[in-house]
Order: sequence, then structure tokens, then C-alpha cells
Amino acid sequence: MTTAHAPRGFPRRAEIEAKILSLPIREENLPLVPLLADNLALIGMNIAERKGDGTAPPHFRPATPRMVLKELVELRRLVESLETTLQVGGDEKAVRARLAKHIQSLHEPTIVALSDSSFALSNKESVRIDTLYFRSTLARDLVNGEHVSLDYIRLLAGLATAAQRASIEVQSVGRLPDNRARAVANILAHQYKTLTGLDPTFSTVVDAADEGKVYGQFLSFVTDIFKLLNIERDALSFASRAAFRLRGKGRKK
Repeated sequence: MTTAHAPRGFPRRAEIEAKILSLPIREENLPLVPLLADNLALIGMNIAERKGDGTAPPHFRPATPRMVLKELVELRRLVESLETTLQVGGDEKAVRARLAKHIQSLHEPTIVALSDSSFALSNKESVRIDTLYFRSTLARDLVNGEHVSLDYIRLLAGLATAAQRASIEVQSVGRLPDNRARAVANILAHQYKTLTGLDPTFSTVVDAADEGKVYGQFLSFVTDIFKLLNIERDALSFASRAAFRLRGKGRKK
């Protein structure tokens, strides 16, 4: 029998939420804090359980460019199938279930490709995917019959198409914890911006014994979360790459 993981069962979940709350969060975004803390706690539980056998769920696995393209093509097909079902009728439950299963099976580079792409709905400005919702909530909402708007379905189809056309950055197969660190840093950069309204930036000491040392609120946040999740990687390296990916400028190490 398989028992579902409860994020509040992670011993350091309260510390994670406290670290998030230490940020200058906009009042209207405070309800998002428990969701982020739960998501990070689940990642921490997975790292603790999987560290010994070297395996990881699909969201943290590397993938070949061909595999990424195949996943994006299938995502678009399933999303368009749901759009058609919502408009003209059909077995909506089965279509939702197939899409949810595919989302849960996506590899990290596929999600990165989606998050790097943008798409404009009608005459609106270009928008990007909320990776936290996509990773942790969308599949559950689909299976449970929760409302998912047609605009969001069309956004997913557009992003899948855009990502297919874009140059997809895929890391070569290496040690899996690196992919975990990359995924967590990307989540933290996106959520830092969402929660605080601030860009993830860095500063450098220029007039002290530690001249040249990089510091900043976002870097401290990533460093602290890495420690709580037992991710033994250089926080600055992953934080700077995640910030560059989100902002398109800044530090890129």
C-alpha cells in the first residue's frame, strides 16, 4: 500500500515557512505562503527518502532534447483535447485524467522549456506559466474536477507550441541532486518575485575586508532553503542562474 506524503510531516516544514515569512511579502500574497512551504517540504521529503538509491521523480530528472520535444507535443495534444471537450462535450473526466497523468510525468527540462516561453492570449500582453501551480496543484485540480479556465487551457497549448519552437536548454545527464538544486532555485526565484514584487537581485561588497563578496536578500533566502532541504550545492551558483533565467539579465555563473 502506498501512503501519500503529508508535507507537514517534514520535520523542518515550520522552519521553511518561517524563512518565507521573513521576506517582505505583500499582504495580498500571504495566502500563498503555506502552499509554497508545503511544496518545498514535499521536495525535502523526497530528497531525504531518495538520496540513498540515487533516483528522483520525473520533475527532477534530466532528459534528451528528443524526449523534451515528445513531451511538449503530447502536452499540446492533450491540452487541445481538453479544450475541445470543454467546448463541444465528451468524456471530460477521462480527458482530465490523461492530462493530469502526463503533467505528473514531465521531466525537469520540459518544465523549464515551458517556463522560459511566453504566449499572448487575444490582445493581452504576453504571459508565462506559474511553475509552482503547474507542478504542485494543476494535476490534482484536473483529477478532482476543479474549475480550470479555458484561458488557462489555451495558455498551456500556446506555451507548449512556443516551447517546441524555441531553443531548449537541456543539461547533460549528471548527478541528480544538481537537477533538484536547479529546480528548487527556479521555484524560489519565481516565488520571490511573486510574493514580494521584487526582482531577485544581488549586491557586491566594495569597501571592506570582504570586498567582492556577493550578498543579498534573495541569495540569503536560497541559501537558507537549500540548508533546510539538505541540498548540498553552491547556493550562489544556482540562485544566480535562476535569477538570470527569470529576469533575462544579472549574474550568470
